[in-house]
Amino acid sequence: MSVLHLHIVGMPYRKDIEGHVTEFLEEAPRRSMTVRVQRDNEVDSHAIRAYDWEGRHVGYVSRADLPVAWGALRACGRQSLRGMVVSTNVEHPCAVFECSVPCSYEPAYNLYSQQPFLEWHYSGPMLDYPDVLDKLEYMCDEIPDRLAESAEWCDSDLLAFRSLVARYACNSLYDISAEGSACRQRIVCSLKQADIDELSGEVAELEMAVGRTGREAAYGSVLRFWMQMIQSQETTRRLLVVRHDYDVNEIECQLKSFPHMLYYEWLANRERFVPKVLYACIPREVLWRFVSGIAFVELEKQLSASASDDNLVRSEEHRQGEITVNINTGYQGGDTYVKGDNIANGDAVQQKVVQVEDVATKQDRRAEVNSEQMARAIESVNGKGKAVDQYQKWLGVCCLLMGKYGYPKELQACCSRISKLPFREGALTFACKYDNVRRFPGLYKFVYDYDNWDTYKPKSDEERKIFGECQSVARDLENAIQDALKT
Repeated sequence: MSVLHLHIVGMPYRKDIEGHVTEFLEEAPRRSMTVRVQRDNEVDSHAIRAYDWEGRHVGYVSRADLPVAWGALRACGRQSLRGMVVSTNVEHPCAVFECSVPCSYEPAYNLYSQQPFLEWHYSGPMLDYPDVLDKLEYMCDEIPDRLAESAEWCDSDLLAFRSLVARYACNSLYDISAEGSACRQRIVCSLKQADIDELSGEVAELEMAVGRTGREAAYGSVLRFWMQMIQSQETTRRLLVVRHDYDVNEIECQLKSFPHMLYYEWLANRERFVPKVLYACIPREVLWRFVSGIAFVELEKQLSASASDDNLVRSEEHRQGEITVNINTGYQGGDTYVKGDNIANGDAVQQKVVQVEDVATKQDRRAEVNSEQMARAIESVNGKGKAVDQYQKWLGVCCLLMGKYGYPKELQACCSRISKLPFREGALTFACKYDNVRRFPGLYKFVYDYDNWDTYKPKSDEERKIFGECQSVARDLENAIQDALKT
């Protein structure tokens, strides 16, 4: 038997110890712990949970340790490993788990296949590569090279090396590519093998960086970094120069074909998008093409929306101007109207009617449905024995409202807008909750493809069932909306 050590991270976000993480970490050393496979994890299908001595879910095995953990699990033929906590870190909340495993196990380095990503095709424009990621690539090569010269170091060399590793540990959080994770692991192993006492702090810092990357990708600086890469005017300025050289619809089709339906995850929930990319282990070059494509499509959407708003303003100004003119000539709106004085005098008036098309008629029928009518329509299909008789069937409501009635084309934002409708107290048996439908966009393309429902072909029995439910809900709700418009 051999001893296995795994880093347990993600503790600040576990409900079982929420608000008591520090107390838990202070008490945990020498206490028992069990790590167990979690197959239904929405972010990472290879996730392994950690349970403490009271059976509380307190964290996850760090992604860097997953190949080793899965190798040990497969060697044991089990779904769990039992051991104890040997150390903790309060400053960067995490723990080190220790257990005994067969000596013959091999790390499962094939957990995340990169072949589907390498086969993905993209022909769109590219963002400029950020300086921080470029420097990380340099440091990934520089650190091992300098470490190889450690026997000849003087004190200033050691100080400079420690500073280099510290900068790498800080900035490596932003590299969520497969190469970024692999490089961090290689550097940690090299530093441990060098066995230089003065570098023990740097080793611990790099090991903690694994957990911090996942945490910051979900809530902090890593999430903000990647959102800025995709959405800020500064980073997307280059795309403005070449935007007319590419077909945005073609580029979006390529994004929709990206493995694991990650583009649909972007559309569904942008805060969850970055963690999912992190755990997908995407090659760096492919990841940057993917992000560039998203940035290009988002830029085109913003420009189109801005142009549409400008056209509406101009149309409204034009309409108001025509009405002003027609008042002077005796014509208003769409009806023929002759000034009263002319009728009274019996004068023969040549009526020159200027056809004025109201701006409202140019807009989608969604403009005709106010919040009150939408609320009454949804209430009429909600409840036992009706179309929405389960929480997950709100997905059908969202699909219709996103696809036809102009509701936000992000599931979370759509649910938020629905919840603000003026529903009558107690009228909804099943309330609209994003948590009940959020898993679907990452699984099924039809959620954001309402316009093509007539030709959509589900790829599995489960998808066929969910798609059928959504069609039924959308059909009943559309009928209810039309009824509401008549009242």
